[in-house]
This record gives sequence, C-alpha cells and structure tokens, in this order.
Amino acid sequence: MEKPTAENRLGDIFEQCSQETKCLQWFKVVFVGDCHVGKTSIIKSFCKAEFNSKYTPTVGVDYGFKVVDNSLRVHMWDLSGNSFFRDTRNELYEDTDLCILVYDVTSRQSFESLETYWLPEIRKYDIGDAMIACVGNKRDKLERLDSPLDQVKLSDAETWCLKRGSIRHTQVSAATGDNIQFAMSEFIKLRLKTINTKLSFNQ
Repeated sequence: MEKPTAENRLGDIFEQCSQETKCLQWFKVVFVGDCHVGKTSIIKSFCKAEFNSKYTPTVGVDYGFKVVDNSLRVHMWDLSGNSFFRDTRNELYEDTDLCILVYDVTSRQSFESLETYWLPEIRKYDIGDAMIACVGNKRDKLERLDSPLDQVKLSDAETWCLKRGSIRHTQVSAATGDNIQFAMSEFIKLRLKTINTKLSFNQ
C-alpha cells in the first residue's frame, strides 16, 4: 500500500477545511460611527479578546471574523468614520445582517453624529431588513471624565434608540472587554431569530 505523501496529506487537510467552510452559515456585521469611537477595538475584543491602546485610524475598511458554535461564521466589517471613504462604505452595506452604530460614551458629539450623519447614511444606502443596534463604547472612562457635559447618559441613549424604531442598545468597554462578548452574542441571536435560523447559539 502506497504511503501518502506530505503533499497528499496537505491536500486532504485543505479539502476538509473547504468542506467545513461550506457547511458554515455566514453572518455579516458592519460597524459605523465617528473616528476614535473604538469600532476596531470592539471587533478585536470580540474576535480575539485583544486590545491595543495605541490608536490607529482605519483606512477605508478593517475586518475580522469569528466562528461561533462551529456553525456560524461572523464576518465583522469596520467601516472608517472618515467622510473621505463614503463611497467605500457604500459598497459594503450590501447583504448586511446586523448594523451596529457605535459612539463614545465620553463624547456627546460622537453620539449626536448618529442622528445627523450615520443613521441617515445607512438608510440612504439601504441595508435592507438588517437589524440595527447601538453600542456606547469606553464606559470604563466615565469615572475619569473631566467634564460631565461630554458624557452620554445611558437614559438619553436608550430613549434615542427607542424613538428611532426600538434600536437595541448597550454600553461596553473594549479596553477591559466588559460586556463585549455578551452584547455581541445577544445582538447576533436576536437577528438570527428574525431570519428563522435554527442554530444552537451558545456563548
């Protein structure tokens, strides 16, 4: 009996991986919001439990993915908050399952931009029946905030979301990982229910 070569074994591994990938259901999430709010950090925290305190602005788009329960491949797109990349963002809204509006809880301006810029944009470029959620990041910094006027109160954010179509809302900290896994898992589960996907989604 001929002994399998390393090349054949490698081919078998690739074939197995290919078959496993085909069995996965793909789920697309896009993150939008102003620069500096922490979209990339949220994605890295969810996908890899990582955090980099050094800020590097996203150029055009960034990307991450996570396989959940060996059945769902969650693709996460971080769309740059820079208006220069508006056309790039437009091309990436298609086939979105979940759109997450991100603001910085220590920056009132980033929260107000959701109303004046980001919500109108995603509606203009049509995300179809995608679920919209809202996340306030950097809640670990609230106690160290110099000016309370900059703070986005939880009650204000929840009221805004309720008035704009019962948008789901939560606050997180990408720096500490606080509430990231739970919040993202809950958003994804809620969306899966609306598209009648029968998956055992466990954390």
